[in-house]
Amino acid sequence: HWCTFLSRCCMQRRSKGAFSALVEVEQEARDELLALRGITAGKEELNSRKDLLDEAGFIVDEKNSLVYLSAAEENRQDGIEHTVVYKKVAVRKGPSIDCHVLGAYEQGQQLMLFDSDDTGSWRKLHFRLRGGHGGLVEAWVMLRHPQLGVLVSRDGEEPPAAAPVAAPAAPVVPAATVREPPKASLHLPEEGDRAAHLAALAAEFGERL
Repeated sequence: HWCTFLSRCCMQRRSKGAFSALVEVEQEARDELLALRGITAGKEELNSRKDLLDEAGFIVDEKNSLVYLSAAEENRQDGIEHTVVYKKVAVRKGPSIDCHVLGAYEQGQQLMLFDSDDTGSWRKLHFRLRGGHGGLVEAWVMLRHPQLGVLVSRDGEEPPAAAPVAAPAAPVVPAATVREPPKASLHLPEEGDRAAHLAALAAEFGERL
């Protein structure tokens, strides 16, 4: 039922931008989850209930909570400047397309990125919530999308593509062996047997030599 609900919401919002539709779907999913728990508070009350929603507006998840930056993390100087080259890129809570969307950056914007995940497809950045007026948290952006291509690049350079999968080698078919037809025997009887051979032929045809 949950998957059906999300699919229905997405279909109703195809005319809107992808990120706007995604945010609305996540908000409706949040509201339905709260309703299932018997919580039907209004928007203003929900936003003030820190025990229900985190600062990003999502239901509090103790196993996957927002990671606020320490002073040391906030003052890191080892970031690498990147540029958004796709029309818009999502900022997510973690290095996965299944993680909540915290915001988005548009083409041409500059990002200071830090560590990468194990796959090298995502990089960490520092993201301020509530439209730039909230807390500073750890967030992630995808560098290259499997279908859309490059989303974010360093100094205009494309991130390295995944190594191509080698095509399996074609089986070697052995060449057909050409067999020569057996040669006709050209054996002639030896001199000593010649007389007997001629006699046999004469007897066969009823002739006398």
